[in-house]
Parts: sequence; C-alpha cells; structure tokens
Amino acid sequence: MIYRDHTEACPRCAVDLVDAGSVRACTNCQGMWLAADVLTEMVATMQPEPRWVELDFEPDPRAPLACPTCVKPMATWSLLGVPIDRCDDHGIWFDHDELEQVLRTSAEPAAPIDVPQPEPADEPTTRRRREAAAFAVGIRRRVIDRQQDMTHVGSATRDPMPRPDEPE
Repeated sequence: MIYRDHTEACPRCAVDLVDAGSVRACTNCQGMWLAADVLTEMVATMQPEPRWVELDFEPDPRAPLACPTCVKPMATWSLLGVPIDRCDDHGIWFDHDELEQVLRTSAEPAAPIDVPQPEPADEPTTRRRREAAAFAVGIRRRVIDRQQDMTHVGSATRDPMPRPDEPE
C-alpha cells in the first residue's frame, strides 16, 4: 500500500513514477511498472481471438532491483525472452521497450512443430504486431505528455492553468 508520504520511485534511476493510464512510468528512463493482471489483460488483447493467457515466467538469475512500492528485492524472471523484475505482491517492472517486446512477441502465433513457416508474413499477424507496438507507443506518449505537463507546471514562464481567453 502506498501512503501519502511515500511515492513509488523508479528502481533504475530513483525518479518518482507518474501515472500513465494503466501503468506507472519513469519519465527519465521510460521504464514501466504495472500489476500482473494488467499485463495479462494486455497480452490477452494481443491474441487473434482475445482469451485468457497463462504467462510463462522463467527464472533468470541476475542482480535484483528494488520493488518501487515496498523496496524489497524483486525476483528476476524472463518472460517471452525478455528479462523482467517482479514483486509477487505489487507488480512487474519493464525497462524501456521491454513491455513493447513482450506484447509484440505475444502477438505472434506459436509456430507448429516441424512445419516450415511461409516467408511472407500473414496480414493478421502483422496487424496484431502493429497493434501491440501502437499500444506500447500510446503508453509512452502518455508518459511524455505527463512529463511535459509537469515541466509546464513548474515553469515560471507558463501559467499552469490557461486563462479562459487564451488557447491551451
């Protein structure tokens, strides 16, 4: 639980995390912090027919990061070939572009065993990969917008609240 006198900080660069839709993000390194159920929902959405997806976390021994919420060391895992850090109580940390990698990989259908894949990409797979990338880019844009909003609020040259007679 987060209390008023405690904010979640990036485990990489210690910058306070900001809300960016269903995730919290670092405006400095662009890492993302989200709940496991949010990730499961994102991955399910990337499937050809949305369905429940069991995420296959594999142990990945390396130096742990501190949980942004409780600051205890997180477990280190690999998810779809992407190294991630996970606190069982609070969420999953993705470094810059790792969430996008997981979503893109999850959008690709599993290759049948012993059957060669055709050279040209089929349109549904390409569309799902584009949707996964667009989703991750949308989150990244919200982080950048939030960062710009915070910069403008702290700026002496701009009023944080526009006057009714001036454009935003």
